[in-house]
Amino acid sequence: MENSIMANDHSNRLPVLAEEIRIEHQKVLAAAGAGIAAARAAGAHLIEAKAAIPHGAWLSWLAGLGFGVRTAQNYMKLARLPEATAQRIAHLGLARGLREIADQSDLLSPRSGEIVQGQAGLKIEIDDVELYEREVYIWRSSQYPDFFWLFALDTDQDGSGSSVTVRKPVPDAVWYLEHWGFPIEAARWETKRDAGLISCIADLRVYCHGGGWIYWDAAGYAPPHASAAQE
Repeated sequence: MENSIMANDHSNRLPVLAEEIRIEHQKVLAAAGAGIAAARAAGAHLIEAKAAIPHGAWLSWLAGLGFGVRTAQNYMKLARLPEATAQRIAHLGLARGLREIADQSDLLSPRSGEIVQGQAGLKIEIDDVELYEREVYIWRSSQYPDFFWLFALDTDQDGSGSSVTVRKPVPDAVWYLEHWGFPIEAARWETKRDAGLISCIADLRVYCHGGGWIYWDAAGYAPPHASAAQE
């Protein structure tokens, strides 16, 4: 009963949050000087809304706000900045402010020769190999430099698990991670410049592809990138 009351409270709050987010978004567009503050306010509302929305419904709810996932991610990233950093970039306007924290904003867009590894959940050690319950790897396509490969693993304590990927390189990793339910904000992220690791993960992806593969874009929905590259 108590959980039901809490769920209703969250549901009643969402229309209010949606309106507040729209107002702050319009402030961002209207006043470059006030852009950082408005974006941070919108980001704080987005963080609260995301926590209240059921799993799998975030993107459809976000679509009603008039902007996309990347903008929402930027707003939330700004909202999570330490106060000292926020004050340092407050006078720059939104575009320049985001460039100032580009090392954070571009976390899921590795450069050529880099691979991003995200780890979530408990650590699992199997035959002296250190794994995590959920892991994802992102690396830039060598043939299509503006597109990325994604490969993900779910591992159980007994060593069994499943793997997921995309059929072809895609221009934005965030959309797929959201649909898979990977905890982007809570995960531990590390960027490595390691050609051997990229080759190993790419080979593992191809190996798994022949054994009953599961694709992110095979679940009855189409990503918002109809022109994704073929490789």
